[in-house]
Amino acid sequence: MTNIWQQHGSFVATGENLSPDTVKRYSEAGGRWYVPVIYGDSASGPWNLSNIEYLKSMGNEYGVAVGGWYNGFGYDPKNDADAIATIHQENGLRLIILDLEAAYQYPGGNPNLMPILVKELRNKLPKADIGVSTNGLNNSMIFNGRTLTPPQSFYDLAIRVLPQWYNAPVYGQGPWTRPDANMNWLKTNGTTDYNFFDLTTPNKSKRGVPLSYVHGTLEATGLEGSDLATELAQLRAAKNYGYTYGWSIYLLENTPYSDFDLIEAENGKTFLV
Repeated sequence: MTNIWQQHGSFVATGENLSPDTVKRYSEAGGRWYVPVIYGDSASGPWNLSNIEYLKSMGNEYGVAVGGWYNGFGYDPKNDADAIATIHQENGLRLIILDLEAAYQYPGGNPNLMPILVKELRNKLPKADIGVSTNGLNNSMIFNGRTLTPPQSFYDLAIRVLPQWYNAPVYGQGPWTRPDANMNWLKTNGTTDYNFFDLTTPNKSKRGVPLSYVHGTLEATGLEGSDLATELAQLRAAKNYGYTYGWSIYLLENTPYSDFDLIEAENGKTFLV
């Protein structure tokens, strides 16, 4: 049976700019969920949260589930987990995406925070679908939970990873921004790297992040100079390195209709409905 992570999802920064026509076309292309930013964003977050029932009803009309996108800035992880769980439950949202970047990474941030945050959140919401969006599916972040007592990895906590695979020039085209290169790195190093290897994982590979737990995010054509067709070619190439199904697009309200044709053509190839 298809799970939500194998489906196609999307991020919404400015819900005010998301039209019913866009959601309708997105649904026709195979889109099955979107997450408006509702935490850790002072620009559009307050509007999105105060209008979450409208955003939910618009999604529901076209068979698109609505969750929440929560930004993290390295604050107290227990307080963040409390607030996120409350928002999620009070608003009846479908899934949780934590956006965790520099504040949770070596060398400038505190990598000990992410394991605490995901563990606390999982304790509060044992059955919720939870994913982490990040620009660092690499050893700058602790994915095996080695700092917890006892250690608990993303596998143990059933947390998915949504790496930000954008090809906009501003991000460069290194191994962390290309789907194929990043999956190649994970396949090669995910059983031995200090922040990935998980001795307690019952699967033979001992991967704290199984290859099937990775569901990348691509950037809409024209946004920051990205090109979705090129990103998709790299995503298909990532299947050579263990990539399975399911990805998302950033940002739904900025996605040109020509991109929906590209998304629709990926149905059954890189995502399932």
